Amino acid sequence: MANTYNWKINKLDVTKSEKGLSNVVSKIHYKYTAISDQVDSNGNNYEKSIISVCSIDDPVENEYINFENLTEADIVYWLEKSLDISSIKQNLDNQILELINPTRELKNVPW
Repeated sequence: MANTYNWKINKLDVTKSEKGLSNVVSKIHYKYTAISDQVDSNGNNYEKSIISVCSIDDPVENEYINFENLTEADIVYWLEKSLDISSIKQNLDNQILELINPTRELKNVPW
C-alpha cells in the first residue's frame, strides 16, 4: 500500500500589526489528507484526513514575507517546520489500514 499526501490551506489568522510588521500570520488552518492507491468495492480510493490549526513562531524580520506575496509553498514550509509530519502520516496510514482490514466493528447492544 502506498499513500499520497496533500495539504489544503483553509484560512490564515493574522495579526494586523506586530513588531512593526503588518498582517503577520500567527495560525494556519489546514487539512492534511492521505489517499491510498487501493480502492474500495465502489472503486474509490481509501482516504483519511485531519483538520487542524497550527500556531507558528513569531516572524523574524529578515525572513518576513508580505502577506500579499505569500504562496502556498511558503505556508506548507511553515507547517512542515512546525509539525511532526512523520507521526501525522503514520496516524493517517493506520486509519486507512483499518478501513481496508477492519479489526473492530460497531455492534448494537445485546439487550
